Amino acid sequence: MFEWLKQPWFWGAISAVAAVLGFLFTHLIGKRRFRYWRLQRVLDAERSFYSAIAAPRQGGSEPLAEGITQRYVASVDQGLVGVSQLSPTTPREAKEQLRRLISNLRATHQTLVTAIEPFSLADAKQFFEGFEGFSQKLQTLYYGGNIPHDARTHCGEIKEVISELDRQLQGWRDISSLRYLVENDRDVIVPMMVEVLERAQTEMLLIAQSIRGGNLTKAVILKERFWFEAKSFYIQLTASLSKMGSLVTRL
Repeated sequence: MFEWLKQPWFWGAISAVAAVLGFLFTHLIGKRRFRYWRLQRVLDAERSFYSAIAAPRQGGSEPLAEGITQRYVASVDQGLVGVSQLSPTTPREAKEQLRRLISNLRATHQTLVTAIEPFSLADAKQFFEGFEGFSQKLQTLYYGGNIPHDARTHCGEIKEVISELDRQLQGWRDISSLRYLVENDRDVIVPMMVEVLERAQTEMLLIAQSIRGGNLTKAVILKERFWFEAKSFYIQLTASLSKMGSLVTRL
């Protein structure tokens, strides 16, 4: 039994198969590594190019965040300054309302950061291997023009909290002014979020088309162009989120 295990031809065949499998494995892995190395060079070159200039290319896409979007984010930042300047002796009830206020404001900022974050990646391999997951996540945040309830700030809740705070605090104009900024979800918050999420989703679709077409270099170029337009806005949003976290801890 198993006499063939003693035959030279058997072990010769095993060695040949192992050699072929080893060659194929090395070839495929090496090819994959070279592809990511090449794409990383494209990404680095694009990022270096954009870092060397002060404004988006002429004739390129419209800036990501202007007008109402910038006013909203700046007003939220000013409101956070107001929270940070409140006295340590602020009543406990007011602090609870302030935590509720910050949590509500945080929703919109976090959604926008999540939508833009994949474009910030400086690692080509990480971006492409995670691309499907990034796309699916964006669809949960914005699909068919709809934004989930928990994914955005709501004016009714903001005004309710501020009305409660009005009865407990004095001299806090920066926070109180937020009620006028979010007077109506459909006038401020929704249009602002749609502007950003539509752009991010459009860029994701264009990149997906390039990937399906086998043009990964074009996909990298599209990614970096959008990141250049979104970078300053993304940094502003993440800085605000960091402030929110610090303030909630202090309250």
